[in-house]
Amino acid sequence: MGALQGLASAALAFLTPEPVFLSHPEGGFATFGPQHLCMLAIMAALSVVLLRAFRRLPAGWGRGTARHRFLVTVAAVPLALLGSRDSILIARGLMTPNFWPLHICNICEFLNLALAVSENRHIARVAYPWGMVGGIGALLLPGWTYCPVWSYASVGGFVEHALMVVCCLCMVGGGLYRPRLRHLWEPTVAAVTGGLLFRILNPVLGTNFFFVTQPVAAPFVWGVRRFGDPGFLVIYLLVALALWCAFDGMGLLLRGTLVRPAEVGDEQNLSASA
Repeated sequence: MGALQGLASAALAFLTPEPVFLSHPEGGFATFGPQHLCMLAIMAALSVVLLRAFRRLPAGWGRGTARHRFLVTVAAVPLALLGSRDSILIARGLMTPNFWPLHICNICEFLNLALAVSENRHIARVAYPWGMVGGIGALLLPGWTYCPVWSYASVGGFVEHALMVVCCLCMVGGGLYRPRLRHLWEPTVAAVTGGLLFRILNPVLGTNFFFVTQPVAAPFVWGVRRFGDPGFLVIYLLVALALWCAFDGMGLLLRGTLVRPAEVGDEQNLSASA
């Protein structure tokens, strides 16, 4: 009986919702500290295993193919994790606007699933650059460092963002999507539209969706001091554009790397008719 009670207590502690840790951050972890680096190594290993499994799948895209099912599954898991954590918040009466699934990485997760299901090139043009920047950025600079690193809130956050990056790499490495710089206007228009929308809504909701109300990284804090508010948003957009260009270039280098050499000629991509 005592063992069962101990197990139940450990499970409840593991499932402690994020807002509880936010009010008691002393149990968190340091960015690039030993615990963070350990988790990054685990996420890197998970990503390699998934990408190797993807590479072994038969060639071809389209509804019902092995690669289509793989991408849908990998894209659905982050949303399942997000939904489970939000369900805990709702059950505990802790859901507030700050935890609504409207953060830019949440939007990326929805985009990845929409892309996986539809294989639509316009969705890919937004999902790939947003997902690479958002996923890698959150893994390197997690916004949940006030949580214990082995809590569900933290582990779920790391897995979500690692799978977001895996989805993006499957898009380009599997030959489904070819990034092109001339298409960067699409994620740019989407970002400006979302930024303007949340610039209006954030003060009403008391949130910081899309990070357009309060800068959260050193370059943007410097931007506020140098250019004021909303001038820092120009720096924000320029940094985003530079990173999108870099990841588009990386995507071109990686294109076809997750396709077995004998199958390269059989692959289709979403930009073929663009």
